[in-house]
Amino acid sequence: MKNIKNLLKIVALSSLLFGCATASYTSGMRAKPAPVTDANHQEGRFSGAQNTNLFEQSWTPLKGNSKAVVIIVHGLKDHSSRYAETARKLAQSGFGVYAYDLRGHGDSEGRRVWTDSFDDYITDLELFYDRVRKSEPNKPIFLFGHSMGGAIVTTFALKNSRPIAGLVLSAPALKPGEDINGFLIGVTKMLGSITPSLAVLDLDDEKFSRDPKVVQQMKNDPLVYQGKGPARTAKELLKAIANIQEKMTEVTVPFITLHGTKDGLTNPDGSRELFKSAKSTDKSIRIYEGVFHDLLHEPEKEKIYGDILAWLNAHAPEVKASVVEKTEAKKKSKK
Repeated sequence: MKNIKNLLKIVALSSLLFGCATASYTSGMRAKPAPVTDANHQEGRFSGAQNTNLFEQSWTPLKGNSKAVVIIVHGLKDHSSRYAETARKLAQSGFGVYAYDLRGHGDSEGRRVWTDSFDDYITDLELFYDRVRKSEPNKPIFLFGHSMGGAIVTTFALKNSRPIAGLVLSAPALKPGEDINGFLIGVTKMLGSITPSLAVLDLDDEKFSRDPKVVQQMKNDPLVYQGKGPARTAKELLKAIANIQEKMTEVTVPFITLHGTKDGLTNPDGSRELFKSAKSTDKSIRIYEGVFHDLLHEPEKEKIYGDILAWLNAHAPEVKASVVEKTEAKKKSKK
């Protein structure tokens, strides 16, 4: 009885401190995109788990076929269009890039940042993967996952339901932060069951990037939900991370994991532990000194992108040189 009373006190206190997460999807938030001239860009929608309407887009090479495919899965306070610059660069290097907004994020439908179950994220990715496979038959498919997206693609790889050529993990959520102890994890899981709409998942924009312009863009972006995420989503993410922690030795696909030492949102030790524990014979790790969470929006983004591109090129052996490199070589030969 005493434990129940204490739990009710925690719930009541949390309600006063955090309120409830009840925001829902509002259509018309997406601004008209600027014309893309350096890649073939397409947008559309598809049905995810429980027929949730999800936004999708792609960037493919202007000329010729894709040598390989990269599927991008974003994280919290994030959406697929924030990877447009990276996607266009990859398309110029011969990759077909496909991305979608997670349920409850960006221009996809659903209560903001809400998921009934982490499995819904996996089902959505499976459905999206199958769509991409039809568009790019017989091409190797790589999965890029940032933050919570890293937990999603790692869980997807562990499930082994679809063939993947490898994982690119950007600041993946693979281990709770050092400031999150067992008590807090237990309370969060209880709240996720008892008061699932309670707004407890708070991510500070300032911890994403050291670039003030990036932080301001996040604050002004109508597709980045600025409210606190619900306890249900926090609970489901913690469950997924615990599952990954238990099964790290079962990861066998090629991967590269990248993390900043000053990441205040996801624990760099998760990347270190995966690199150490995974049975993959082809695995790499990059740790960037002083870098924050949002790797591809940090001042070092060109270096980080270069590391990602080099790894992808090395793992797409059927076409060593990129489309751009081939074009430049032809130009030089004519001179």
